[in-house]
Amino acid sequence: MKQTSKQYFSILNLLHLAMLVGQLIFLTFTVVNIAPSTTSYLSQILFINLAIAFVVTMGVSLGARAYFNAKINSIKQSPNLVTKLNQYRAALLIKYAILEAGTMLTIILYWFNGHVLFLVLTGGLLIVFLLHRTSKAKLIKELSLDFQEQSLLEDPEYLIQ
Repeated sequence: MKQTSKQYFSILNLLHLAMLVGQLIFLTFTVVNIAPSTTSYLSQILFINLAIAFVVTMGVSLGARAYFNAKINSIKQSPNLVTKLNQYRAALLIKYAILEAGTMLTIILYWFNGHVLFLVLTGGLLIVFLLHRTSKAKLIKELSLDFQEQSLLEDPEYLIQ
C-alpha cells in the first residue's frame, strides 16, 4: 500500500491513540466494576502482587526503551528512507505493545486485589505511554536523518511504499 509521509504520521498517531484508548477503556471498565479494597494492611499475597507489579512496571518501561534504542541503532544502517520508515513503524509498534502489556497487567492485578496502588502504577505507565508518542521531529532526531531524507519526509506528498 502506498501512502504519503503525511498519511504515515497520521497512521502512527492513530495507532498510538487506539492503543491508549484501549487501555483507558479497560481501566475505566475495571475501576467502575471493582470496588476498591477496604483493607488497610498488606497481606502477603497483596505484597507479592505489588512487588510483581512494580518490577513489571519498571521492567516494561526500561525494556521498551532498551528494545527501541537497539532497533533504532540498526535502522540507522538501512540503505534508504522507505526501509527506515517501515522498520521504524514496526519497532514503534513493538515498543507500544510492551508498554501496553505492563499497563494491562497492573489493571488486571487491581481487578484481583482492588488495592489503589495498582492504579497508581497504571497511571504511571499511561504517562510513560503518552510520552512515547512519536512525531516527525522526533523521528528525524532518533534516526539521525540526513538533509535529503529530512526534505523528503517534510514533503507531505512524498510516497512511502
